[in-house]
Amino acid sequence: STRKESSAASDVYKRQGHYHTKNFGDKLLRDILIDFFHASGFNDVKSVGYDEWRRLSRFGKVLFILLQPIKSDVLVLGGGGYLNSNKNSFGWFKLFRYLLPILVAKIFRRKVLICGVGVGPDLYGFGRQIVRLICKLSDYLSVRDTESVELLLRIGVKSKIHVFSDLAMSKYEDQRSTNTPLKIAFHLILRNGEASELEEMVSTILSKYKDSAKFYFLSDNGLLGDEKAQYSHLIAKYNIEIFEDKDTYDVLGFIQTMDVIVTTKLHVSILGAFNNKLMFSVARNGKTMRFFKQIEKSGNCIPLASLTTIILENWLDEISKYIEEPKNYYNKPVLT
Repeated sequence: STRKESSAASDVYKRQGHYHTKNFGDKLLRDILIDFFHASGFNDVKSVGYDEWRRLSRFGKVLFILLQPIKSDVLVLGGGGYLNSNKNSFGWFKLFRYLLPILVAKIFRRKVLICGVGVGPDLYGFGRQIVRLICKLSDYLSVRDTESVELLLRIGVKSKIHVFSDLAMSKYEDQRSTNTPLKIAFHLILRNGEASELEEMVSTILSKYKDSAKFYFLSDNGLLGDEKAQYSHLIAKYNIEIFEDKDTYDVLGFIQTMDVIVTTKLHVSILGAFNNKLMFSVARNGKTMRFFKQIEKSGNCIPLASLTTIILENWLDEISKYIEEPKNYYNKPVLT
């Protein structure tokens, strides 16, 4: 849960580098998957991080894709919204990045596990045939939400499909703190035209709990630029503390000390729910809404345009309920 307490995981990061540039959520979720395989008896888990992959030449990338499945016993495609193709005439082409190593693995009789992937929302043309083949070749197939299942069934996938909301939720831990006062954090990335609506939402929550809570702003990858200027008067008025993160474990450690977190980012929502924190999300995409639907908390994830006064009042009521009974706020899926 912290750098000091998770030295083994930190060593994994030093070896792997970034999975996606500055995306702490992806890095942590991959560690969770690696931990699961270690616990299941797979001690030699090879994984290439973003920095290492970026340094490879085009030929080096092709060679890695061809050779790594041959050198392994099991090939795992884990996490992320991989299986999609847009309406572009070559939108399906990127799916070959995943099909090619799977084909190599099956030719050499290796097991292929697809764990917790997202599917869609777009699957057009030849992309549907590729996804059907990927699923057919897999020895194990699990997806992150029921919408993914429905789409796979609609395009004719016959494989058995497992469902759980996210890899992180499979290792759900009740990290509810006994804070006095209540700790509420905001992690809000501004976009054009949203400033006034987001400020109104923040002000409503601040004014409600000004006498009973401590407030924080969580920066994004150590940066808090436009957001700091936008909320400067609120920061001063409510004595809001700004948390400047340095790495993934800083963020996770911060989340574990909070009670309530309001965010615009999917991975903050996942990590908060993973630690049994009360999460509210201003949805920026369908993937976030699908995640909250899958964990049966759709009311906690609302697009900004739909964030009415009534919904804000419901969020405030939800905070009161969570304070009274924080245990088992989320249903824990089982990773099998």
